[in-house]
Amino acid sequence: MCPSCASQDPALQAALNYNINGQPARNLVYVSYGFFPLPFHVAAWVSTKLVFYFMDQCQTSPVCKMDAYKSWCFANQNWLSQPQT
Repeated sequence: MCPSCASQDPALQAALNYNINGQPARNLVYVSYGFFPLPFHVAAWVSTKLVFYFMDQCQTSPVCKMDAYKSWCFANQNWLSQPQT
């Protein structure tokens, strides 16, 4: 959920949406996210607090909001990196 991840996400999404034999590649591969924010990834610390909730939800519910949460975090990194009061 750091700025580097945010900058690479459009390329990852394009690859996952690539059409292979009539279906998007995301239907043919398993994508796993690893969340271990490094000390200099200030914007990642707060956003990872809910990641495991959304990952569990994707496993136990027909509605998975992990991609929406990830996109929201990338779009709001400046706000997330502000000191929490």
